Amino acid sequence: MTTNKNPAGKTGDGGPPSTLSSRRLRNSDLSILLGVLAGVLFSVFATSNPLASFALTDLVIYAGIPILTGGLASLADPDNQIRNGIVVGFVSGLGYVTMDILRLTSGVPQNVSLFLVLTVPIWGLLGAMGSAAVYRIVSTPASLTVDEVRVCASCKTHNPPDASFCKNCGTKLA
Repeated sequence: MTTNKNPAGKTGDGGPPSTLSSRRLRNSDLSILLGVLAGVLFSVFATSNPLASFALTDLVIYAGIPILTGGLASLADPDNQIRNGIVVGFVSGLGYVTMDILRLTSGVPQNVSLFLVLTVPIWGLLGAMGSAAVYRIVSTPASLTVDEVRVCASCKTHNPPDASFCKNCGTKLA
């Protein structure tokens, strides 16, 4: 008769099972983080930015919102990254234009309306670019460093870089 000395739910040291022992940052966690950041930027930019005074910092935020949302789409579904980036960029661009049109109470000058019309395709393109960039960053493996090998003078055997003696013939390496 065999008895189980390790009943279910117990570890070898008597403590609770370790389910989160080596948890890495997953794509869903990054998606949530990017979504919150993009949402905060989007709401602040759309509600407080006057269209008449468009400065360099506004341009950075203007480009940052669709790039972050495109990155969010890429992390959420890496298989359809470009298509999702375009869709998310278009939707966020339409949301921005809608929020700005609702905020404007007087007549809109022609240059402002042209800016609002061009926002939608520009944000779609920027969303796709952000999605592709995040996908490349996440899917590219880290570069491996190649250590120099030490070659034995007498038998021409390749040895590890930290070896003092040849692994084949035992000769002291220079």
